[in-house]
Amino acid sequence: LRIELAIPVAAGAWHLDVAVAGREGPLAVTGVEFQTTRAGEGTCFAPLLWGPELTARASWSAADPFVVGGWHVGLRPSDVYRANETLAWAGYVLDPLLDAAGLPGVTSRLVVRRESAVVMSSGPAPVKLSRVDDRTWMVGARLPLERLARPGAYVLSIELEQPADGTRRVAEI
Repeated sequence: LRIELAIPVAAGAWHLDVAVAGREGPLAVTGVEFQTTRAGEGTCFAPLLWGPELTARASWSAADPFVVGGWHVGLRPSDVYRANETLAWAGYVLDPLLDAAGLPGVTSRLVVRRESAVVMSSGPAPVKLSRVDDRTWMVGARLPLERLARPGAYVLSIELEQPADGTRRVAEI
């Protein structure tokens, strides 16, 4: 299991406790001290979270784990999914460039590979972002796995790009 977290915090000194739990209790617990500064100018695509489900939360805070813009991402400790499941992902976009209507211009491109061969692709196509606050937007989507023809190991590449300045992030699942 590999998780890259982006937690929106104010500039300053922080202590983060990280715990990995199993059915029998804690497997590992550690603390990390770190310092943050105000982000520079420009757009930033935060790391994506993914799992078998996205569930809306009526009340939430930016500090809630695995919650992106009010959507809880149900994580799974393995990358094994069944054909009748859905793979969902979500992430934050900070300070996107806005058009005359006040909306961000971001595109998404999806590519699914099996044994290095492309079996499905879409985009790049405009993607709708939801406003979280003045500087933060969220993006999320679902891929029903029944669209994949047969069982096996697949790699999904998700590319988010802001064509106006070329800012982009690629995640592989």
